[in-house]
Amino acid sequence: KQFRNYFLKAKKSSGSTDEVFIQLLESRLDSVVFSMGFAVSKRLARQMVRHKHIMVNGKIVSCPSYAVRPGDQVSVAEAAKEHDRVVMSIDLAKDAPQKDWVECEYDKLSGVYKHHPSVDEVKLFDSHMLGMVIVYYSK
Repeated sequence: KQFRNYFLKAKKSSGSTDEVFIQLLESRLDSVVFSMGFAVSKRLARQMVRHKHIMVNGKIVSCPSYAVRPGDQVSVAEAAKEHDRVVMSIDLAKDAPQKDWVECEYDKLSGVYKHHPSVDEVKLFDSHMLGMVIVYYSK
């Protein structure tokens, strides 16, 4: 149901439906936490948000679907900085290339969501697959 609501919101907005749809999904707080490398999976990112281990602009946010805006600072809460899963995630993220739409400072466990990513940047779907998703939810 939530996925369909994102589609309907994208369909109503100006611009390309597929572009806006991907931007809505990738600007969710759990997706941003994963993209920044603070969690090794989206499931762990969601759990971190739910357990109040993530802050946006200095305030704890516990809703995984929170919409992060360009310029927002996302960081790991002080209490979670020593958790084994967070330390492991950061170690892995340091060696991996950063996404273009986020900028991270791993020594501070914080980062900035620079801009909404384009479909080409995300590389989540090939264009045919994304088209099929759009057609399915258009019905």
